[in-house]
Amino acid sequence: MKKHQGITVVELLVAAAIFVIVLSLIFNGLLGSSRAVNTVITESEVIQDLRVAGQIMTDNLSRAVYIYPPGTQIQLNKSVSASVRNPATGKNVWTIGQDPIIAFLQAPQDPFQDPENCPDPKEPDKVKTADACLRFIAYYVLHRENFVKADSAFKAFLQDDANKDTWMLFEFRDVLPMVGRLDITNPPPVVTSGGRAYLLADYLKMGSGFLPFNEVNCQVEGVLDPECNDIVITPETLLNYRETVARGEFSLEVEYKQRGKVIRSPVLTFPIAPRNLYAE
Repeated sequence: MKKHQGITVVELLVAAAIFVIVLSLIFNGLLGSSRAVNTVITESEVIQDLRVAGQIMTDNLSRAVYIYPPGTQIQLNKSVSASVRNPATGKNVWTIGQDPIIAFLQAPQDPFQDPENCPDPKEPDKVKTADACLRFIAYYVLHRENFVKADSAFKAFLQDDANKDTWMLFEFRDVLPMVGRLDITNPPPVVTSGGRAYLLADYLKMGSGFLPFNEVNCQVEGVLDPECNDIVITPETLLNYRETVARGEFSLEVEYKQRGKVIRSPVLTFPIAPRNLYAE
């Protein structure tokens, strides 16, 4: 009778090798699928975040009572800091239509307040409220690498060498003391003093249509000025509250690198359509 032979060492080694290969293929397949799913989720999140940022801007612009026209020079706060520094000049002065910035005014927080109740720093003892003052809002971009290097407080968790050439979108807000209304004797101010900047969106790509006022209509004394040609502004000019941007659009786009893969969003375009301009 022939004796039954057991599994040899060689057969065990071959079986083990085949098992390892199969496991490796399964693992790599799962890892690839996981990365693909992660990329899809990331792209979806990027588009959603960008859409939310654009909608916030659109909503605030829709409630503007005045939008600064091209050519206006605006100073953000009294001194230069990382969050207000113009990347083109290194200063805290920005030029509408030349630099990537949109700036506008909104009505006081409390529309039923008398404009005279807006505080005057020269009269601190009088009982007044900032809710009676006009609000200044600006949206602009800063170069990511320059901002992170300049602000040590953010360097630890914002530094990203793979995406150092992208841009960051900021929202700047300030309440304007002594400015409770706009009229002939109270022109739109071009200097802010106590505002704060907030990061609204990250990893933006600069490109055509990015906050440039390429497509913009103005309104002068209640008359539409399609190309804003009738508004002439110099640094010495006092702004006229009846010379304002009336319609326009802006675009946002994200592009950043993640594990060697470039994540891009489509170009999203949003309207500038204020409903309550003082000029109307």
